Amino acid sequence: MFFGILGLDRFYLGKKLSGF
Repeated sequence: MFFGILGLDRFYLGKKLSGF
């Protein structure tokens, strides 16, 4: 992802996966 350098890619993915 674009925010991979900041490590926010995991946070974004986690939010999408846990964003029910």
